[in-house]
Amino acid sequence: MALQQAASKAAETASFTPEVIAAIISASALVLVAVIGAALSRYFDRRQQIEQEQRQRKAEVYAKFLEYWFWAMRERSKASEKEKRARQLEYQREIPQKLAVWGSEAFVKEYGAWFHSDRQQGSILEFESLIRTIRADLGFKDKDLVEGDLLKLSNKGVNEYLQQHRTSSVSEAVRKEDG
Repeated sequence: MALQQAASKAAETASFTPEVIAAIISASALVLVAVIGAALSRYFDRRQQIEQEQRQRKAEVYAKFLEYWFWAMRERSKASEKEKRARQLEYQREIPQKLAVWGSEAFVKEYGAWFHSDRQQGSILEFESLIRTIRADLGFKDKDLVEGDLLKLSNKGVNEYLQQHRTSSVSEAVRKEDG
């Protein structure tokens, strides 16, 4: 009971003016905003760091994938049977598993279509589509590309060339069928 009386007297004598209450609320809001801002900043920084690490991992896997297939297209015919077998085993043991984990959904679909294609004509265009998918997955956009910018792998004019090539390939195939 004595405690209640003491609390009651303290409440009566400690009445705050509206200015003091406003200052307390403002200070509390400022502290709250600062804490939330710091937490959000850390969250977005961490998220960006994770995205950069994922992009780096993807880039490493894509580089190994492209390294093997460019070797296969350019130099495989010159290699010894031992080297061919060794490279093929290394590729089969390592790359498809990593591509399944790190490759984007779009890349995995394109890869499946290209890898299981039994067409000879057009396979290089399908491979080109794979390369474009890799570039998109790594964040490169054609509108961002600048002629001569090696870091962004500029392909100025590729779309026009491919469209012409597809049109001429279709025309040639129709002539052979009519032939």
